[in-house]
Amino acid sequence: MIGPGDPGNFKDNPSGYDGEHMKNQIASFCNNPKAGDLVLLRYGKRVVAVGIIPDEDPEYSWQKVFDDVLGWDMQHTRRVVWDQKALSILDPIQPVFGHMPMMPTITRVEDQRIKKYEADLLQAIKIRPLRPLPKDVGEVLEPEALGMALFAKGLSNDAVEKVLQTIARINRLSSWYGTDKEQKRPSEHEIVAHMISPLMLGMGWSEQLLAIEWNNIDMAFFNATPSRPEHCVMICEAKRQDQSLDDAYEQALKYVQKNNLVNCKQIVSTDGTRLLLYKKDVAGNWPAADAPTGCVNLRRIRDKNVFPKGTSGIDTLMELVPWKVMG
Repeated sequence: MIGPGDPGNFKDNPSGYDGEHMKNQIASFCNNPKAGDLVLLRYGKRVVAVGIIPDEDPEYSWQKVFDDVLGWDMQHTRRVVWDQKALSILDPIQPVFGHMPMMPTITRVEDQRIKKYEADLLQAIKIRPLRPLPKDVGEVLEPEALGMALFAKGLSNDAVEKVLQTIARINRLSSWYGTDKEQKRPSEHEIVAHMISPLMLGMGWSEQLLAIEWNNIDMAFFNATPSRPEHCVMICEAKRQDQSLDDAYEQALKYVQKNNLVNCKQIVSTDGTRLLLYKKDVAGNWPAADAPTGCVNLRRIRDKNVFPKGTSGIDTLMELVPWKVMG
């Protein structure tokens, strides 16, 4: 999947992507790959999956179900049969892309140091029937329906009104930030001050239990005063708008360890409108960065997310209220 995809099917509406910096790459994704092509899925300098475009369904398609994947609109899709066992063939040269400069999101690989493994990979990948695409995704909730859902989960009337008002203000501000790419706003500090702090106060946190820039942590949440490490139950790390949130989570984990936050059981990473929730399991282990336990996109709040599977934007918001965190 790649995006942005909100303007619609690229083949039907290519002009809808005029001005998008990704237009050429979306066009390449749409028009160039074909059945039998080998696909390398890259994360940074490493290949994390290998696969092949199958004869069963080799064409580009626009899938509405992927309009919100961890907050990204990723409706441009192609089917790939992935085979993780075949990935071991590339072990001798991993990281495969360590010698290359910044690369486009999608590009044809011509480097001979990689292409020499092409035949081995194609032979190793086992073709199988395609798995079904996800269909069980909730509709985007309008404010009234969102308010009723939060109220039904136990949020008070006053809190519901504050949260709805704050979410509307966050989205309005986020849209304004996005109108001028040259203004270099918002900073991480603005994300915290203008977006996340008002949201958390609306959810019921008090100023006494919510610390900003505490021990270099963007936001720390406590179950009691004074603000000691043993009282910290949740932390939040922010990134600039529309940036990857993986680094924020990894940074937060380091803060948990460095500050000996033994009672911290939740981490939130955010760019102001997207919030990813990570919770310790019963054994005290934190999930991987690519496996958040909750996700809410304040632009498109749903009661069912397509990913992470089984999560809900409503439930994720409710996991942030004080009595839930402290309980």
